[in-house]
Amino acid sequence: MSGTVAYRRAAGNALPAEPPAWVRRWIGLPFKLGGRGPRAFDCWGLARAVLAEEFDIRLPRYDRGYPETEGDRAALASLVRDGMPGWYAVERPAAGDLALLRHGAHACHIGVVVGRGWMLHIEHGTDSAIDRTDGPRWSRRLVGFYMFDGAAGC
Repeated sequence: MSGTVAYRRAAGNALPAEPPAWVRRWIGLPFKLGGRGPRAFDCWGLARAVLAEEFDIRLPRYDRGYPETEGDRAALASLVRDGMPGWYAVERPAAGDLALLRHGAHACHIGVVVGRGWMLHIEHGTDSAIDRTDGPRWSRRLVGFYMFDGAAGC
């Protein structure tokens, strides 16, 4: 883990009980396949924008877009696995960490951790929203929480 990530965790990126006020500006944005903003996003595009603007964390661009078929989801899940050297699993997420979630059998959806049990995310067919990682819809689909170490060159 780089010094930057260790500092971010030590600097008190503790999770508030509720999502902070800044999250409101990210709610209600439309989904767009391959969207990288500023007006429309896919889940990766939203995570990139939020982490860059709110946490000064730069994620790789990854322009492939939302997987529309089961085969595409398998390919994206493979990319997630292949990219894991730049990521660290964490038991207790901090604000700005990512929640990795399954769509079907594949770990290929992400949300940004914004509060204790809360994530900001977007998916095909819905606008960006906050949702519970421990709620009935996502708790069984949660793979884990990860922080990105930009120094790892993912």
